[in-house]
Formats: sequence, structure tokens, C-alpha cells
Amino acid sequence: MSEENTSASTSTTSSLSGEASAAPTVCSLCRAPKIAGNCDLCDSSVCKNCLHFLEESTFSFWEEVPAELTFTNYCSTCQVEHVDPGLEKYQGIMDQAKEVVFAFDTQRRALPILKKSKDKVVIENCVDRDETIMRLAFRAVEQGYTGIIDATVTARKVRNEGYQKSAWTGVGLPANIDIERLNRTNQEI
Repeated sequence: MSEENTSASTSTTSSLSGEASAAPTVCSLCRAPKIAGNCDLCDSSVCKNCLHFLEESTFSFWEEVPAELTFTNYCSTCQVEHVDPGLEKYQGIMDQAKEVVFAFDTQRRALPILKKSKDKVVIENCVDRDETIMRLAFRAVEQGYTGIIDATVTARKVRNEGYQKSAWTGVGLPANIDIERLNRTNQEI
């Protein structure tokens, strides 16, 4: 009976040592001896120099972030294949959003509107007015529009015992606006 216990403990020890030796001890990309972490997307072990970090707020303006861009740690390969194209697309939308025509509901001057959306865009709980306007514009560009009309941006005070802050809300109607005609009328005025 003691021989069975000895053989069982030997097989347990050998299986544990086999698992320890199976764990990667070098970077899968550059073969550096120290591992800093794993890529969250492909689960490869990488060193500190090959590991890229992505903050959670990087794609904060997107309503739905693609699944492959929701992680924090990426290896260089996943960075090039997934993150860089996503960042380029996001930055392109952001650049277009900065050029969106924004008209508040108090504006009385007629705009050359080509097409309006049927649904209004609602943005809630923003930190400040500028962020609210930018989020409205970003959402309009995502939907394929060049402007926001009939927009309202309001703030409400949120009090938490002795601490107070403002929560901004924006509502607007995405629309395609004839930019050339708008520029001509602006030059005439």
C-alpha cells in the first residue's frame, strides 16, 4: 500500500512540474526572457516592450465599441491588425464631427437642409457643454449626417451631500445640410 501512495505522489509531482515547464517564459514576439503580461485578444505572452496598453476611454464616443477593441492589453500583432485600424476609423469620425454644422433650436435663420433624420439623438450625463455638443456631432457623423439641427443643451445640478456637479444633456436632430449653399449665404451676409 505504501508503494501505491509513493507512485501516486510521484505522478502528481511530475504532472505539476510538467505544467510549470509548459508555461511560456519568453516573449512570443521578441523572445525576451521576462514576461510582463498576456495579450487580452490572442492570449499570447509578451514582454513589457511588446505589450501595448489601451485606455478604456479611448473609444468613449462610440455608442457600441467593437468587441476586439474592448480590451486593455494588446500584443504588437493585435495592435497592428485590430487596434490601429479602429483608431484610424475613430479619429476619422472625430475629425468629421469637428466640421459638423450645429444649429440650436433658438436659431431663426433658415438652413439649406437636404435630408433630416426621423429620430432625435439624445446624449445624457456629460461632464460639460462642449463634450455634449461633440458627442451629438459624433453621433450624427456615425449615422451619415453633416449637421445637427433643433439642438438643445441643458445642465442640471447633481448634489451628493456636500458635493455638487453639473450633468449635461443634449438633444438634436441629425440632418444633411448643403454646406456649399450655406457658405454662399454666409458670404453674402
